[in-house]
Amino acid sequence: AIELGVEHHQAGRLAEAERIYRRILAADPRNADALYLLGVVAHQVGMHESAVQLIEQAICLDASNPHFHNDLGETYAALRRPGDALRSFEGGVETVSTMFLVDSQGTLVGTVPLAKLVLAEGNEPLLSLVQEPLISCRPEARENEVAELFDKYNLVTLPVVDENKKLVGVVTSDDVISLLRAKL
Repeated sequence: AIELGVEHHQAGRLAEAERIYRRILAADPRNADALYLLGVVAHQVGMHESAVQLIEQAICLDASNPHFHNDLGETYAALRRPGDALRSFEGGVETVSTMFLVDSQGTLVGTVPLAKLVLAEGNEPLLSLVQEPLISCRPEARENEVAELFDKYNLVTLPVVDENKKLVGVVTSDDVISLLRAKL
């Protein structure tokens, strides 16, 4: 049933996805995936406080899922609670090196290195801090292509975008190092 909800969710039919997630929760209130996905829907429709509560409940049931933590961080960011947002991201604050800027549809519009953000004047617009060129890859990119991008552009992180340029993930330098070690 959750797959059907996700299918509706990905197609933008949020009300139908929400109904399915709620039905799953009525039968199994401890379903972490349904709680999380319901929280994502709440975030997408601007109900950020509800999203925080639902995603936090999901994390209580399954703290090992990095998507739960990352989306909680995004929700806190939408609430303009940067401290909570940073603490939520999987891997901890020490792993945050880049901010990914997305528009209201989730389309990647730029990346800002954290160091640039810290050193900027308080009234500096985020878009003026964007690092050029905007480098990204698609989910189906071959491992060697990803490694080549890291090498060519000296990247620490690489955003992964779908065919509509929506941010769907991030590859880190740690991921690439692990990949290269496995090939040795």
